[in-house]
Amino acid sequence: LSGPRHKVIGADLSLPYLRERFTKREVGVVSDAVQLPFTQASFDSVWNFGLLHHLSDDAVRRAILEFRRVCKPGGRVVIIDAVYPRRPFLRPIPYMIRYLDRGGSVRTEAQMRELIAPFGPWRHTRRTYTLSALELLLCVSDVA
Repeated sequence: LSGPRHKVIGADLSLPYLRERFTKREVGVVSDAVQLPFTQASFDSVWNFGLLHHLSDDAVRRAILEFRRVCKPGGRVVIIDAVYPRRPFLRPIPYMIRYLDRGGSVRTEAQMRELIAPFGPWRHTRRTYTLSALELLLCVSDVA
């Protein structure tokens, strides 16, 4: 979230990435998703864009625990990440793009749902985007 009442704080392992993405009015912190440098219940919401396909299953579980830890009760954890096409043989170009992704851990929708299920409940929405028909999964969970 951003605006007069909301501050955005970005976190990434790459300082050059943070410098490129964040202006002087925004804050970026070099950190690992599995060990965030924030106190418990620090944020109204935690958004994750395109990270999980770069992490092993174990690291995804640890990261989600961290997202929930730093999110306030009544807040929301949002995950947006790449998934393989439902029918790879009908969509060979998006499949190959995902297969060759430098993340190395692109999952199917079913694999992603199963992986994050213990940390839910989650609402899932699948989207196709870009001219190349890449697909993503949007997962939202309210924090109790």
